[in-house]
Amino acid sequence: MLWKPGAIVAAFSLPFAPQQFADAHGYLETPRSRNFYAHEVGPGCSGANCPPAEYCHHCLNLNENVCGKFGSRSYDDPNWVDKDGNPMPWIPQ
Repeated sequence: MLWKPGAIVAAFSLPFAPQQFADAHGYLETPRSRNFYAHEVGPGCSGANCPPAEYCHHCLNLNENVCGKFGSRSYDDPNWVDKDGNPMPWIPQ
């Protein structure tokens, strides 16, 4: 069997080609969604206007309306509250 030069080059260069991988968990990063903001800011934030810490920024698998729900925390609630239970201010991203 005779190999063509192009096939030989392709066969030997394929293992060295740059690999691209996909992240299977989708989430809204820009502009930041409420749960992504709570994931970035919540764990290290203290005081007023600190969202409850969110440890799974891509886990809005349950849905009641538009924004999603994780466990008992619904991001559809227009009265999004901070760690102390006070309403969070609108923070444009």
